[in-house]
Amino acid sequence: MTCHNCRIICKKAGKRSDGLQRYRCSQCGKTFSEHKQFGVFGHKQIDEQRGLLALRLLIEGNSIRTAERITGLHRDTIMGLLVIAGERCETLMATKLRGIAVRDVQCDEIWGYVGKKEAHKGHGDTYETGNAWTFVAIERHTKLILAFELGKRTVTSASRFITKLAEATDQEQRFQLTTDGLNAYSYPVGNILGDRVDYAQLI
Repeated sequence: MTCHNCRIICKKAGKRSDGLQRYRCSQCGKTFSEHKQFGVFGHKQIDEQRGLLALRLLIEGNSIRTAERITGLHRDTIMGLLVIAGERCETLMATKLRGIAVRDVQCDEIWGYVGKKEAHKGHGDTYETGNAWTFVAIERHTKLILAFELGKRTVTSASRFITKLAEATDQEQRFQLTTDGLNAYSYPVGNILGDRVDYAQLI
């Protein structure tokens, strides 16, 4: 173990109550301990089985309060677990879904809202408040989600979405891309994907 301040090797100085080795810097006197892993969620206080059950319930369409009643975990804890799981899934997609050979990709947007619905927005609300759309690209035959993007139904959000789709698909293989009639798709599809796709809008 190296001291973070002095950059010298620390000497062993006993153990903590949980069994981890403690080290002490002979120059500045500070003590350090080995890093401990607290299971899949990284938190000592969360029971893994109940945490995984809460995530399964949410995936199956149950509400956060339903998961709270069944698992006994507080709703704030469940929302924290949902954030952890979402970030890890996003990292998995960004690193593993690359250069996939596809034949037929369909894109659409799923409506939701942040904070309140668009009609209820006031002068003090931010741009992110209100309608939120999740752009989703799915391979028609395998049902694999290739890319997603959360944002407004604008060219900017559509461009970020199409960029992710371009990175996830094989650049050497041409494929069919079908979207709805949203005008925001035309510019990024032509600029980013270009001749890699046969593009159609299904209205």
